[in-house]
Amino acid sequence: LALAKGDVSGEDDGSLTVEERIDRSMVTLREEGENPSEAKVLCSGVILYNQSDCYILASYEKIKDAKNLSVCFFDDTVARATVWNKDEKIGIAAVVVKESGLEKELKESLTSAVINGQTVKRSEKIIYEGIPYDQELMEYQGYTVGSSEKREWFDIDGIRIYTDVMLKNVTDGFLFDDQGYLSGMVLGEDYIGEKAVSALMTYEIYDIIYGVFNKKELGYFGVMGEYIDKEKNPYISEEMPDGFYVLEVDTKSEAYKRGIMAGDVIESVNGKAVKTLSDLRQIMSGADDEQKLSVKIWRKTDGNYQKMTIQVQIGERG
Repeated sequence: LALAKGDVSGEDDGSLTVEERIDRSMVTLREEGENPSEAKVLCSGVILYNQSDCYILASYEKIKDAKNLSVCFFDDTVARATVWNKDEKIGIAAVVVKESGLEKELKESLTSAVINGQTVKRSEKIIYEGIPYDQELMEYQGYTVGSSEKREWFDIDGIRIYTDVMLKNVTDGFLFDDQGYLSGMVLGEDYIGEKAVSALMTYEIYDIIYGVFNKKELGYFGVMGEYIDKEKNPYISEEMPDGFYVLEVDTKSEAYKRGIMAGDVIESVNGKAVKTLSDLRQIMSGADDEQKLSVKIWRKTDGNYQKMTIQVQIGERG
Protein backbone atom coordinates (compact mmCIF):
# COMPACT_ATOMS: atom_id res chain seq x y z
CA LEU A 1 0.00 0.00 0.00
CA ALA A 2 1.59 3.26 -1.13
CA LEU A 3 1.06 5.75 1.70
CA ALA A 4 1.39 9.37 0.59
CA LYS A 5 4.11 11.38 2.31
CA GLY A 6 5.61 14.81 1.75
CA ASP A 7 4.71 17.82 -0.33
CA VAL A 8 2.06 16.25 -2.55
CA SER A 9 -1.58 17.15 -2.94
CA GLY A 10 -2.96 13.63 -2.44
CA GLU A 11 -6.35 13.22 -4.05
CA ASP A 12 -7.36 16.88 -3.78
CA ASP A 13 -8.51 18.43 -7.06
CA GLY A 14 -8.76 21.95 -5.66
CA SER A 15 -12.50 21.83 -5.09
CA LEU A 16 -12.25 21.13 -1.34
CA THR A 17 -10.99 23.36 1.45
CA VAL A 18 -8.33 22.11 3.85
CA GLU A 19 -10.97 21.55 6.51
CA GLU A 20 -13.17 19.60 4.08
CA ARG A 21 -10.25 17.37 3.05
CA ILE A 22 -9.48 16.63 6.69
CA ASP A 23 -13.14 15.94 7.51
CA ARG A 24 -13.43 13.48 4.63
CA SER A 25 -10.34 11.60 5.78
CA MET A 26 -11.45 11.35 9.42
CA VAL A 27 -13.67 8.55 10.74
CA THR A 28 -15.12 7.32 14.02
CA LEU A 29 -14.43 3.75 15.09
CA ARG A 30 -17.23 2.12 17.06
CA GLU A 31 -18.24 -1.16 18.59
CA GLU A 32 -21.71 -2.07 17.38
CA GLY A 33 -24.40 -3.36 19.72
CA GLU A 34 -27.56 -5.29 18.95
CA ASN A 35 -29.09 -2.11 17.53
CA PRO A 36 -27.57 1.23 16.32
CA SER A 37 -28.49 3.08 19.51
CA GLU A 38 -26.20 0.76 21.48
CA ALA A 39 -23.09 1.53 19.42
CA LYS A 40 -20.10 2.54 21.57
CA VAL A 41 -17.67 5.18 20.33
CA LEU A 42 -14.08 3.91 20.65
CA CYS A 43 -11.79 6.43 18.97
CA SER A 44 -11.07 8.45 15.86
CA GLY A 45 -9.18 7.21 12.82
CA VAL A 46 -7.73 8.70 9.65
CA ILE A 47 -7.85 7.23 6.14
CA LEU A 48 -4.38 6.70 4.67
CA TYR A 49 -5.22 4.54 1.65
CA ASN A 50 -8.40 4.42 -0.41
CA GLN A 51 -7.53 2.98 -3.82
CA SER A 52 -9.40 -0.31 -3.44
CA ASP A 53 -10.31 -1.26 0.10
CA CYS A 54 -10.21 1.59 2.61
CA TYR A 55 -7.34 1.48 5.14
CA ILE A 56 -7.44 3.55 8.33
CA LEU A 57 -4.86 4.43 10.98
CA ALA A 58 -6.18 4.16 14.53
CA SER A 59 -5.18 3.47 18.13
CA TYR A 60 -4.84 -0.27 18.70
CA GLU A 61 -5.22 0.15 22.44
CA LYS A 62 -8.70 1.62 21.98
CA ILE A 63 -10.05 -0.99 19.55
CA LYS A 64 -8.27 -4.22 20.52
CA ASP A 65 -11.15 -5.57 22.61
CA ALA A 66 -13.94 -4.69 20.14
CA LYS A 67 -15.98 -7.74 19.10
CA ASN A 68 -17.97 -6.02 16.36
CA LEU A 69 -15.88 -3.18 14.95
CA SER A 70 -17.36 -0.60 12.59
CA VAL A 71 -16.37 2.70 10.99
CA CYS A 72 -18.58 5.76 10.70
CA PHE A 73 -17.64 8.07 7.81
CA PHE A 74 -18.14 11.82 7.42
CA ASP A 75 -21.64 11.39 5.91
CA ASP A 76 -22.70 9.10 8.81
CA THR A 77 -22.44 5.93 6.72
CA VAL A 78 -21.50 2.99 8.95
CA ALA A 79 -19.56 0.03 7.57
CA ARG A 80 -18.16 -3.15 9.08
CA ALA A 81 -14.41 -3.09 9.72
CA THR A 82 -11.63 -5.43 10.81
CA VAL A 83 -8.10 -4.97 12.15
CA TRP A 84 -5.73 -5.53 9.24
CA ASN A 85 -2.49 -5.37 11.24
CA LYS A 86 -1.06 -3.78 14.36
CA ASP A 87 2.07 -2.66 16.16
CA GLU A 88 1.59 -3.35 19.85
CA LYS A 89 4.87 -1.70 20.83
CA ILE A 90 3.47 1.80 20.26
CA GLY A 91 -0.20 0.86 20.01
CA ILE A 92 -1.24 1.63 16.43
CA ALA A 93 -3.38 -0.39 14.04
CA ALA A 94 -4.39 -0.47 10.40
CA VAL A 95 -8.14 -1.01 10.10
CA VAL A 96 -9.68 -2.08 6.80
CA VAL A 97 -13.15 -1.53 5.35
CA LYS A 98 -13.73 -3.70 2.28
CA GLU A 99 -14.60 -1.94 -0.96
CA SER A 100 -17.72 -4.08 -1.24
CA GLY A 101 -19.03 -2.50 1.95
CA LEU A 102 -19.02 1.05 0.58
CA GLU A 103 -21.24 2.79 -1.94
CA LYS A 104 -19.31 4.02 -4.96
CA GLU A 105 -20.42 7.61 -4.45
CA LEU A 106 -19.17 7.64 -0.85
CA LYS A 107 -15.88 5.99 -1.71
CA GLU A 108 -15.17 8.55 -4.42
CA SER A 109 -15.88 11.39 -1.99
CA LEU A 110 -13.42 10.18 0.66
CA THR A 111 -9.91 11.61 0.87
CA SER A 112 -6.70 9.99 2.07
CA ALA A 113 -4.50 11.96 4.45
CA VAL A 114 -0.94 12.74 3.36
CA ILE A 115 1.70 12.30 6.06
CA ASN A 116 3.76 15.44 6.58
CA GLY A 117 7.23 14.85 5.17
CA GLN A 118 8.92 17.47 7.34
CA THR A 119 9.68 18.02 11.00
CA VAL A 120 7.06 20.19 12.68
CA LYS A 121 8.50 23.40 14.13
CA ARG A 122 7.45 25.89 16.77
CA SER A 123 4.66 28.42 16.09
CA GLU A 124 3.16 26.51 13.17
CA LYS A 125 -0.60 26.58 12.72
CA ILE A 126 -2.21 23.21 13.42
CA ILE A 127 -5.65 21.65 13.33
CA TYR A 128 -6.59 19.06 15.93
CA GLU A 129 -9.35 16.64 15.03
CA GLY A 130 -10.37 13.75 17.21
CA ILE A 131 -12.74 12.53 19.90
CA PRO A 132 -11.43 14.18 23.07
CA TYR A 133 -14.30 13.18 25.32
CA ASP A 134 -15.41 9.77 23.94
CA GLN A 135 -18.44 11.25 22.17
CA GLU A 136 -18.00 12.65 18.66
CA LEU A 137 -15.40 14.09 16.31
CA MET A 138 -14.44 17.65 17.17
CA GLU A 139 -12.09 20.16 15.55
CA TYR A 140 -9.92 22.80 17.19
CA GLN A 141 -7.32 25.11 15.69
CA GLY A 142 -4.19 26.42 17.34
CA TYR A 143 -0.40 26.57 17.12
CA THR A 144 2.54 24.40 18.03
CA VAL A 145 4.47 25.64 21.05
CA GLY A 146 7.45 23.39 20.54
CA SER A 147 8.64 19.83 20.18
CA SER A 148 11.10 17.61 21.98
CA GLU A 149 12.04 14.01 22.58
CA LYS A 150 9.93 12.17 25.14
CA ARG A 151 11.09 8.63 25.78
CA GLU A 152 7.95 6.52 25.95
CA TRP A 153 8.69 3.72 23.50
CA PHE A 154 11.67 1.49 22.79
CA ASP A 155 13.36 1.94 19.38
CA ILE A 156 11.56 5.26 18.75
CA ASP A 157 13.06 8.72 19.23
CA GLY A 158 9.58 9.90 20.22
CA ILE A 159 9.45 13.46 18.92
CA ARG A 160 6.36 14.89 20.58
CA ILE A 161 4.56 17.98 19.28
CA TYR A 162 3.22 20.33 21.95
CA THR A 163 0.29 22.60 21.13
CA ASP A 164 -1.74 25.41 22.69
CA VAL A 165 -5.01 23.55 22.09
CA MET A 166 -6.34 23.49 25.63
CA LEU A 167 -8.28 20.26 26.13
CA LYS A 168 -7.92 18.24 29.31
CA ASN A 169 -6.82 14.60 29.40
CA VAL A 170 -6.91 14.08 25.64
CA THR A 171 -5.82 10.57 24.60
CA ASP A 172 -7.29 10.50 21.08
CA GLY A 173 -6.98 12.38 17.82
CA PHE A 174 -4.66 13.66 15.11
CA LEU A 175 -2.85 16.89 14.25
CA PHE A 176 -2.78 18.38 10.75
CA ASP A 177 -0.83 21.39 9.50
CA ASP A 178 -2.48 24.33 7.75
CA GLN A 179 -2.10 22.57 4.38
CA GLY A 180 -3.93 19.52 5.65
CA TYR A 181 -0.90 17.22 5.98
CA LEU A 182 -1.03 14.70 8.83
CA SER A 183 1.59 15.83 11.34
CA GLY A 184 0.87 14.01 14.59
CA MET A 185 -1.07 11.24 16.31
CA VAL A 186 -2.15 11.45 19.93
CA LEU A 187 -0.54 8.43 21.59
CA GLY A 188 0.71 7.74 25.08
CA GLU A 189 0.32 10.06 28.02
CA ASP A 190 -0.63 13.72 27.66
CA TYR A 191 2.40 15.76 28.66
CA ILE A 192 1.67 19.42 29.46
CA GLY A 193 -0.12 19.32 32.80
CA GLU A 194 -3.01 17.31 31.34
CA LYS A 195 -4.40 20.52 29.82
CA ALA A 196 -3.02 20.79 26.28
CA VAL A 197 -3.04 18.43 23.31
CA SER A 198 0.29 16.84 22.42
CA ALA A 199 1.03 14.20 19.80
CA LEU A 200 3.73 11.91 18.47
CA MET A 201 5.13 13.30 15.22
CA THR A 202 4.02 10.99 12.39
CA TYR A 203 7.10 11.95 10.33
CA GLU A 204 9.25 10.14 12.91
CA ILE A 205 7.30 6.87 12.71
CA TYR A 206 6.44 6.79 9.00
CA ASP A 207 8.42 3.56 8.52
CA ILE A 208 6.48 1.88 11.33
CA ILE A 209 3.12 3.05 9.95
CA TYR A 210 4.16 1.86 6.48
CA GLY A 211 5.23 -1.49 7.92
CA VAL A 212 1.89 -1.97 9.68
CA PHE A 213 -0.16 -1.14 6.59
CA ASN A 214 1.97 -3.41 4.38
CA LYS A 215 2.48 -6.20 6.92
CA LYS A 216 6.24 -5.66 6.69
CA GLU A 217 8.23 -6.81 9.71
CA LEU A 218 10.62 -4.04 10.73
CA GLY A 219 12.45 -5.86 13.49
CA TYR A 220 12.88 -4.94 17.14
CA PHE A 221 16.00 -4.12 19.13
CA GLY A 222 14.53 -2.78 22.38
CA VAL A 223 16.46 0.25 23.66
CA MET A 224 15.88 3.85 24.68
CA GLY A 225 18.64 6.42 24.67
CA GLU A 226 20.25 9.44 23.08
CA TYR A 227 23.22 10.34 20.92
CA ILE A 228 26.29 11.64 22.75
CA ASP A 229 27.43 14.83 21.03
CA LYS A 230 30.35 16.33 22.94
CA GLU A 231 30.55 19.32 20.59
CA LYS A 232 27.02 20.44 21.56
CA ASN A 233 27.30 19.45 25.22
CA PRO A 234 30.58 20.58 26.80
CA TYR A 235 29.62 19.01 30.14
CA ILE A 236 30.04 15.46 28.81
CA SER A 237 33.24 13.86 30.02
CA GLU A 238 36.01 13.70 27.44
CA GLU A 239 36.57 10.05 28.28
CA MET A 240 33.07 9.07 27.15
CA PRO A 241 33.14 7.63 23.62
CA ASP A 242 31.03 9.05 20.80
CA GLY A 243 27.91 7.07 20.03
CA PHE A 244 24.37 6.26 21.08
CA TYR A 245 24.06 6.18 24.87
CA VAL A 246 21.69 3.46 26.11
CA LEU A 247 19.41 4.65 28.92
CA GLU A 248 17.10 1.65 29.19
CA VAL A 249 16.76 -1.82 27.67
CA ASP A 250 13.53 -3.77 27.25
CA THR A 251 13.98 -6.82 29.48
CA LYS A 252 11.98 -8.91 27.00
CA SER A 253 14.14 -7.97 24.01
CA GLU A 254 16.86 -9.92 22.23
CA ALA A 255 19.28 -7.08 23.00
CA TYR A 256 18.75 -7.61 26.73
CA LYS A 257 19.13 -11.37 26.39
CA ARG A 258 22.44 -10.92 24.57
CA GLY A 259 23.81 -8.59 27.22
CA ILE A 260 23.17 -5.01 26.06
CA MET A 261 22.95 -2.89 29.23
CA ALA A 262 21.93 0.60 30.29
CA GLY A 263 25.09 2.71 30.21
CA ASP A 264 26.50 1.06 27.10
CA VAL A 265 27.48 3.35 24.23
CA ILE A 266 26.61 1.90 20.83
CA GLU A 267 29.22 2.92 18.26
CA SER A 268 27.83 1.06 15.26
CA VAL A 269 25.51 -1.71 14.11
CA ASN A 270 26.59 -3.83 11.12
CA GLY A 271 29.36 -1.32 10.52
CA LYS A 272 27.02 1.68 10.32
CA ALA A 273 27.08 4.52 12.84
CA VAL A 274 23.97 4.94 14.98
CA LYS A 275 22.97 8.46 16.01
CA THR A 276 19.21 8.00 16.31
CA LEU A 277 16.79 5.17 16.80
CA SER A 278 15.55 5.88 13.28
CA ASP A 279 19.07 4.95 12.12
CA LEU A 280 18.79 1.69 14.06
CA ARG A 281 15.39 0.83 12.56
CA GLN A 282 16.72 1.54 9.07
CA ILE A 283 19.66 -0.79 9.61
CA MET A 284 17.34 -3.55 10.84
CA SER A 285 14.95 -3.08 7.92
CA GLY A 286 17.82 -3.64 5.50
CA ALA A 287 18.97 -6.84 7.19
CA ASP A 288 17.79 -10.38 6.49
CA ASP A 289 15.17 -11.75 8.87
CA GLU A 290 17.54 -14.41 10.23
CA GLN A 291 20.60 -12.15 10.29
CA LYS A 292 22.25 -11.31 13.57
CA LEU A 293 23.25 -7.71 14.15
CA SER A 294 26.91 -7.04 14.88
CA VAL A 295 26.73 -4.39 17.61
CA LYS A 296 29.94 -2.58 18.55
CA ILE A 297 29.68 -0.97 21.98
CA TRP A 298 31.77 0.75 24.60
CA ARG A 299 31.18 -0.36 28.20
CA LYS A 300 32.62 1.23 31.31
CA THR A 301 34.41 -1.40 33.39
CA ASP A 302 36.55 -0.59 36.43
CA GLY A 303 36.48 3.10 35.52
CA ASN A 304 37.55 2.66 31.90
CA TYR A 305 35.61 2.20 28.67
CA GLN A 306 36.24 -1.12 26.98
CA LYS A 307 35.24 -1.87 23.40
CA MET A 308 33.39 -5.09 22.59
CA THR A 309 31.19 -6.62 19.90
CA ILE A 310 27.91 -8.35 20.69
CA GLN A 311 25.84 -10.42 18.24
CA VAL A 312 22.12 -9.69 18.60
CA GLN A 313 19.30 -11.52 16.81
CA ILE A 314 16.69 -9.19 15.32
CA GLY A 315 13.49 -9.45 17.34
CA GLU A 316 9.87 -8.99 16.32
CA ARG A 317 7.91 -5.81 16.99
CA GLY A 318 4.64 -7.72 17.39
